Amino acid sequence: MNELTEKLSELEKENKLLHCFRDISKILVSSDSVDEILLATVKYLA
Repeated sequence: MNELTEKLSELEKENKLLHCFRDISKILVSSDSVDEILLATVKYLA
């Protein structure tokens, strides 16, 4: 059961990163503000 919980936790982290990169790519397309990219990254890594 503990192993399953660990796997779910890993998947959740990966999913957050995927969303983060997706948001960053949208920002890159719409603007070239480094601050926005950093904010998006911090939001998902926190």
